[in-house]
Amino acid sequence: MASRARTRGREFLDAGTDSTYPFFDGYGPTESALDAMTASAAAARNYPSSFGLLELREAMAGLLARQFGVEVDHRTELMITNGASQAFDALSRSYAGEYVLLPELALSTVESISVGNGAAPVRVPLGPDHRLDPAALEETIDRLGEHRLRFLYLNSPANPTGVVYGRGELSRIVQIARAHRVLVIHDHDSWFTTHQGHRSVSILEIPGAQEIAVAVLSLSKELGLPGLRVGAVAGCAEVVNTLRVHNSLFSVMIPEFCQRAASEALRRFRPDAARERLQKEIGSSLRVALQGLRELGWPEQAVLPPSAGYKFLFRPPPSFSFTGDPSGVELFDFLLARDASVKLSTSRSFNHEDQGWMRIILMQTEQRMKELFSRLHEIGVSYTMPMPAGLVDDYRTVMSGHDLSNL
Repeated sequence: MASRARTRGREFLDAGTDSTYPFFDGYGPTESALDAMTASAAAARNYPSSFGLLELREAMAGLLARQFGVEVDHRTELMITNGASQAFDALSRSYAGEYVLLPELALSTVESISVGNGAAPVRVPLGPDHRLDPAALEETIDRLGEHRLRFLYLNSPANPTGVVYGRGELSRIVQIARAHRVLVIHDHDSWFTTHQGHRSVSILEIPGAQEIAVAVLSLSKELGLPGLRVGAVAGCAEVVNTLRVHNSLFSVMIPEFCQRAASEALRRFRPDAARERLQKEIGSSLRVALQGLRELGWPEQAVLPPSAGYKFLFRPPPSFSFTGDPSGVELFDFLLARDASVKLSTSRSFNHEDQGWMRIILMQTEQRMKELFSRLHEIGVSYTMPMPAGLVDDYRTVMSGHDLSNL
């Protein structure tokens, strides 16, 4: 579809992935990181530590203290990783057990990584507020047996819903996990960006959490540096040490120039006027998207505005209720890409059985978001629109013309 758009001389607008981070263009900490990486290029001649540079571990510990009031020992309770997914991979490989617990909607890579490491993913239902249901969580643990679990994965702010778990909710999850001795991995990738005026909570703030939990933080979302592949795992010393041993044995090493860049970005990071400007830009993109859906007729109950982060969900038009293969959400996604050169994504990416939602990512400037909704208006998109005749056949024809065997 991107190639088709180019042949028409049209830019393909991708609001379904977050491969680019335009808000961070010219942002001080991001620019300083790039300068530090260049200055540290000679470090490419040395093997880096699989545990992480001391200065970066100290910087990450400082961020936890400033942002969340959490004190961790950078020597035993924190280490550097190749981003969040590598931490999930290492821990799902290192711990015994038959199952990994995931919320009903959760990052697809956690499921695929778990399966690849021999664990069966088990979905825990979400409540009507799109939050993990504590009663369902405890019932699931009892049914499967706590000794058969590798870990519980929890994302807050949640991708793709934008839901943020409050202190009380996290306390209940920690209480359940401690009672059953279940490891909790809190994926806290969007640790700063919120939309309702209050910060997100780290699970490590909850008393007793460091006995059974770790938090995983990355620099991709909040400093616009996804290409560095730098993250940190902090919390339970036993889990951190397990990850340290794993990364040493498997020679998982983060280039030192990437670590020095991350350290410099964290050193420069402050909730200052520059960050406030960036927050306003993200908020403007969100407001344009929500207003665009309203103008196209989307009712309030068919949109799930995010409390934090860069992603949110909305329902496809009711006419796109095709339940075969492809699903209705995939057909709506295909229509937008075919006719408007606009790419979104679907809730099937986060649970292949969930066909209820479209996802939009706010990695678009306000102007590009306006252009996106202008295109949807041009092709007659509305909440009450009928599904175009022949769309299913066209989808299958296009897909049959491509070799997907190696994806």
